[in-house]
Formats: sequence, structure tokens, C-alpha cells
Amino acid sequence: SGPQDLGTWYLVKDGKVAPVITANSEIPKEALSPAKVLEYKARDGMDLVGYVSIPRDAEGPLPAIAMPHGGPWVRDTLVDPARWDQMLANQGYVVFRPNYRGSLGLGKDYWMAGDNKWGYEMQDDVEDGMQALVDQGIADPDKLAIFGWSYGGYSAMAASTRENPMFNCMVAGAGVSDISRLRGGGFAGNRFLREFQKPTISGKSAINHMENVTKPMLIVHGDYDAIVPVDQSRRFVDRLEAMNADFQYIEIEDMGHSPFELHQNMQWYPALFEFFDTKCGF
Repeated sequence: SGPQDLGTWYLVKDGKVAPVITANSEIPKEALSPAKVLEYKARDGMDLVGYVSIPRDAEGPLPAIAMPHGGPWVRDTLVDPARWDQMLANQGYVVFRPNYRGSLGLGKDYWMAGDNKWGYEMQDDVEDGMQALVDQGIADPDKLAIFGWSYGGYSAMAASTRENPMFNCMVAGAGVSDISRLRGGGFAGNRFLREFQKPTISGKSAINHMENVTKPMLIVHGDYDAIVPVDQSRRFVDRLEAMNADFQYIEIEDMGHSPFELHQNMQWYPALFEFFDTKCGF
């Protein structure tokens, strides 16, 4: 599989290999956008890597969306498992998926460099990758957004509270607004995460820096989320409302941590595209 090949499953039996099914075979490969590796340096000199999906036959600079992965202790590859990169590239947006420090699969030092750096160096890594795309003439510096889910949602919330924010707008799905209240189900059910990883979680909680929020925000959360409780978004939204901030909140009934079902996605996809068009200036 690859950015333009969603994968084929095979059956191996009696020494023979036969294809069983190809994912989304109705979508021609030429309709999908290519992705490439971006190697760049963080502002503190750390070498980083990410992936960039660029709309087919488009010439930059283009509107660009930073899409930091969840976890944060996973990594992105050339293939986005959620396929949001292809969905957004199809709308004409460059999509950047950074492996910020703390990501797995790139060595122990890379992974541990994210310890207790939430909202600080980990956040710098997202912005520094976008700046590299601006410097290369791929991304339009006046049309930048950030969109993420879970830790990526945290990153979008953190971006909203930075002074002199890089992004025109932020989309936070199932985001963590208050690190001190993070008691997700993953810690309860995983001894390694509970005993060894959880002590590495500290940094900037967006809810403590709301005075810096000046950009439009779209916030999405499922009311049945056992990983990042919906209260993380509700409390953040209450503060935004009290500030008379420019935001939209969508709470999806009976949805857990991620929108796996079509009917769940249809409750926020239209709002997502409208948000980019009307609030981000895309």
C-alpha cells in the first residue's frame, strides 16, 4: 500500500496467493494525491521528519493544514490510516503530518525528547515543519490551519493559546484542554502507560491560557469518549463562550473516542469544510 494505493488483502493457502479485496477499489489511483517525506530541523536544531500530501496538478503556494497525529506515542507514515490527508488534499489543501518529538519508530532519543514537552517543544515541531513548507513555496503563509484528533486535538487547542499564532484557525477533535485532568482509559488498562509513560506527561494546558485565544475554532467530541472524556472539550467551550470567542462546537451523541461510522462523520464533515472556507480564508 501507499499514498495512492489503499491496500490489497491476499489469501495464502496451499502455497498459492490470491487477492481477496482491494480497499476502495472504486477510487482510481490517479484521483489520489501523492505524499512525500519532509526532513526538517526544529528551531532548537533537532532533526525531524514528516509527510506532506500535495493536491494533484496544483502549484504552490497553497492553503495548508498541519495535522499532528494522536497518541502521542505512535508515528505517522506515508499512508494516513484515517485517510483524512486524501480527503483534504482533494479539496485543494496541502496536508502536513509531522512526526513531532515523542513519536515512536524513529529511535529512543526521538521518542524520549517529547517527555514533559507538551505544548512547548512538541508544539514548536509542528510549526517548524509548516514554516519549512512556507520557505519551500509549498504552503501559503497567509492560509495556514491546524487540525488534529486526540493528542492532535490537544495540539490544536495549544496552538490557539500561543502568542502570535501561526495558524488562521484551529480544529480540535477529542482534544485535551487540561493535562492535569487527563485520566484516559488507556492508562487504566495498560501498565506500561500508567507506570512509565504517564509521568512524562506535562506541559501547557490550553485551558490555563485562554486569554491568548484570538482565532476561530471548531471543536468536535463524542459524548461517550472513554479515552479523553468529553468534559475536556465542554470546559474549554464554556470558557470560549464566556469570552465571546469565535467558535463552533459539535458534540456527537453515542460516539466514543473516534468517528468510525459514516453517520458520525456526516455530523461534522460538512461543518469542517465550511469552517475552512469561511473562517480560515481558504
